[in-house]
Amino acid sequence: MRTTLLKFVLLFSLVLLNTSLSTGQIQYNNIRFKQLSIAEGLPHNTINAITQDNHGFIWFGTRNGLCRYDGYNINLFAHNEADSTSLRHNFITRLYNDSLRNILWISTDQGICSYNYETEDFSRYQIKGNTKDDVCFLNTSDGMLLAACSNGLYRYNEQDSLFVPFLLDEEKPHVRYLAEDGDKTLWIDTNKGLMRYSLEKKQFVSLPTLIQPFTQQCNNGRHSHRKFPEIPVSPVGEQPMYIVLLIRHQRYN
Repeated sequence: MRTTLLKFVLLFSLVLLNTSLSTGQIQYNNIRFKQLSIAEGLPHNTINAITQDNHGFIWFGTRNGLCRYDGYNINLFAHNEADSTSLRHNFITRLYNDSLRNILWISTDQGICSYNYETEDFSRYQIKGNTKDDVCFLNTSDGMLLAACSNGLYRYNEQDSLFVPFLLDEEKPHVRYLAEDGDKTLWIDTNKGLMRYSLEKKQFVSLPTLIQPFTQQCNNGRHSHRKFPEIPVSPVGEQPMYIVLLIRHQRYN
């Protein structure tokens, strides 16, 4: 009786699995894609950045303006020399949806700005000493907003509405990208190499021995892509999972 019941449960599970896969296949076959171009209202066919905000809007950062897409229409935001509350520059390099503060951060060819949903205008920010236009943003697990700049990491001071130094040293490395893992450790990609900073210990920590040879190879190459062995990295707010850590090295003049 027990064996028969076990066979029935196993058979029923296989039927459910097969049904799920079949249903998933049908759903995938019903997906339709719509192409958006200049004909649909984009100011440029090259899109450098895409993000979705808390309201469900899709934002496109192009080489000639910022676009908000509601699934039906495209609303264009452009730079206006006579208006200090307009988009800082039309050439968009990055977009970041700050879900904690309900702010859209925009990195442009001439600096950064943020979008105000209530007034539908922009606020501009100056990061002292930053000489690169490609600023990368990240919300940490403790609610801190960081900006990766050409001269280190900066933290957003919400009370004064400005960016203040967070991790700066005498060398002032150019921070190109950063991410946080499940151990509340920042992984910081700089022109001086890959670094790790513990938010809990408030200090830099050494790289795992497993990946040290690979980071050295990346730093020695001009344009290279190196795939590291699978390392446990947990995105903020999600369960631990295994991903392939990919470090891209580029040469910055």
